[in-house]
Amino acid sequence: MATAIIAGKDGTVAWASDSVANSSATAWTLEATCEVVDVTSVDGAEAGADQGWRKFIRGRVDWTASVDTLNTGADPTATAGTAAILTLSDGTNSISLAKSICTGLTLSSSQTAAPTTTYSFVCAGAV
Repeated sequence: MATAIIAGKDGTVAWASDSVANSSATAWTLEATCEVVDVTSVDGAEAGADQGWRKFIRGRVDWTASVDTLNTGADPTATAGTAAILTLSDGTNSISLAKSICTGLTLSSSQTAAPTTTYSFVCAGAV
């Protein structure tokens, strides 16, 4: 499986539901994964230069994202399964993922830092 990881520090999570406040990202990671399918013939039918070498084709491509936000108001009301539009920036370039679904969230708090929420997403379609 091939993987590419892209990260940044700016962006927004625009929730599909108006009842959920939009969130500003303080950090994010986007991971693109592609399945690789082995299509090597084992019957010895290949001839010439291809004989004996493994062959692969591209399978499904998946996107997952993790977005950290700073909680400046009430606790987030988004739950797993909530649709969102992610706009992620590395400070120069932006990526928009219009078909994202929250698969989970983690609320964190400490005595020395402001509370944060980390959202996990699965994303559909091309970037």
